[in-house]
Amino acid sequence: MIGQLQKKLSFLLSAVSICFLLLILLFLFFYNRNSLYMGMKNALTNAMAQPLNVPTSGSYPIFQLVIREDGEIEESTGQDYFLDADIKEKLIQKALKQVKSEKGSFFSSVEGGSFPYYCKRSTEPQEEREESPKDSVGEGKDRDFSKEEAKEEARYRLVITDFRKESTSIRRLLGVLGMLFVVLSGGIALFARFFVGKTLIPVKESLEAQRQFVADASHELKTPLTVILNDVENLDYHLNRFRKEEKEKTDPSDRMEWTELQKMEGAVRGIQEMSRRMKYLTESLLDLSRLERWQDRKNQFAILSFTHLVEMECLLFEPLFFDQKRTLTYHLEENLNLRGEANKLKQLISILLENALKYSPPQTETEVSMEKRGKDIRLQISNATENEFRKEELEKLWRRFFRMEESRTDGGYGLGLSIAKEIVKMHQGEISAEGRGKRITFTVRLSSEK
Repeated sequence: MIGQLQKKLSFLLSAVSICFLLLILLFLFFYNRNSLYMGMKNALTNAMAQPLNVPTSGSYPIFQLVIREDGEIEESTGQDYFLDADIKEKLIQKALKQVKSEKGSFFSSVEGGSFPYYCKRSTEPQEEREESPKDSVGEGKDRDFSKEEAKEEARYRLVITDFRKESTSIRRLLGVLGMLFVVLSGGIALFARFFVGKTLIPVKESLEAQRQFVADASHELKTPLTVILNDVENLDYHLNRFRKEEKEKTDPSDRMEWTELQKMEGAVRGIQEMSRRMKYLTESLLDLSRLERWQDRKNQFAILSFTHLVEMECLLFEPLFFDQKRTLTYHLEENLNLRGEANKLKQLISILLENALKYSPPQTETEVSMEKRGKDIRLQISNATENEFRKEELEKLWRRFFRMEESRTDGGYGLGLSIAKEIVKMHQGEISAEGRGKRITFTVRLSSEK
């Protein structure tokens, strides 16, 4: 239990710390990345705001183009040492495609962001051709201009820069932060495990002391209870002999009063019954304490036929169900083997069948089924109940000393299902309970052995 708690707490602490670390690293990455992009965009915007023939200054090399709609370069200025002819042609073609969908100005790039540019539409009217009507008539020519020629011709101004060094810096920053994240995450996981382990040492020692106390107390109580039971049985034997002797007396005055004898027998029966219940309780507590220490001792397990084991337990309980006007049916898949401890698995089946026998109403049927599902063996024991089980009641069934209201007069202590759960955990399996109407089904899943 402490091991599982340590794993859960370590995982929780690691997850929270790693998420916090990830947020910090992402903030650092995007902050630096956005700073570089904002500086580049400001440089392009400032260059666009200046006249074309005004030289620019700054940390980014600037090259400017004025192109027509047909892609022809009308004018250029600035440093173009970082651009070759292919990249320049690719940039112009991409910009001309984007102007059809973009409105106004826009930012874009080519070569994976290595060469960003800022494009803005710019129109300048053509020089008007002034001719008098007389010249036109005198020459005898029709000089009508088309509407397209009368309109202003669209041109586009491109401001381009070199962002390759910055892109490389961003990729390097991402790689460094990624490596830092991996290293720090591993360190956080180790630290969380160490820290949680140190924190849980007092809890572990306290639980170990509690287990040891329960085991020692149960063991110490077992011996005097056995002596008390033996003495009570001897006393009961002598009382039976005394009763026979009293009956054989002929003189009524010599006989002991019958009520006094009944009181003595009742007292003996009470002591005997309470002693047996106390012995059962101490044995159950001792068994639980041993099971908690055996969960990792798989070297004591052996391969056994689980089908044969369950079948033998069902055959033992079948007459008991019949005597109490109940029916036990079982359908078991053959040749199902697993690795485990035979006596504990027998105890597991016995607890579940005894539970079904004790709490199922008369004239009802208890069904036992077992089959292989993938790599697991699934055992189900289903029986009728007097009342429906609520979800919170099903969750409480596995608690120690928990008993339903209707079962508080049966002489039990509510340890049976707790022991069953520990046996299943010992075999690294799972056990669950499901209620449907006035019927409850216990499902055990254990790993099979080929």
